Parts: sequence; C-alpha cells; structure tokens
Amino acid sequence: MNKEILDETLLNDDPWSENHKRGKRTYIIYDGILGFGLTMAVIMTLADLLFRETTWGDFLTQVGLNFALWPIGGMIYGWFMWKYMEGRYQKRLERQKNRQYERWA
Repeated sequence: MNKEILDETLLNDDPWSENHKRGKRTYIIYDGILGFGLTMAVIMTLADLLFRETTWGDFLTQVGLNFALWPIGGMIYGWFMWKYMEGRYQKRLERQKNRQYERWA
C-alpha cells in the first residue's frame, strides 16, 4: 500500500477529518461565527428581553451590540477551536501513520 492511500485511509477514519477537509475558513464561518456567535447573540438578546427591565431604545441598542460583538467572539472561538482540534488531529494522524509503518516494517 503506498503512502497516499494510507494517508487517505487515516484521514477518513478520524471524526475531525470532515472539518479538516472543509478547511479552516469554512470551519470558522460555520462553526464559529454562525454556530457559536449568532447562537449566543440570539440567546443573550432573549435573556435581555426576559430578564432586564429597559426601555425600548436601550433594548435595541443591546440587540445591536449582541449581534455585532458575539459573531466577533464566535470568530475568535472558531479560530481557537480550529487550532486546538487540528493540533490533536495531526498528532493522532502521526501516531496512526507510525503504527501502520511499524506493522509493515
């Protein structure tokens, strides 16, 4: 079995491989900004609506801040999660490669 086939086999077996194939930018946009950032913006807006007694103008200001700041936080979250998970993925991939090569040696 050649190295390219081995690499493809190892990539497909790992749960992170789908995210790895999608790429960093796509992961940050979908999982960080949309998945985390906008979800938190909605949750925090609902929390403001339910638990804070403010005027309509203050509420709209808070909504604007939530939808401006939480997606930025989501982008940062997505970037850090990508770095962390990709590092773990590369370590697992290297360990699996070493085990495969040792079996064939």
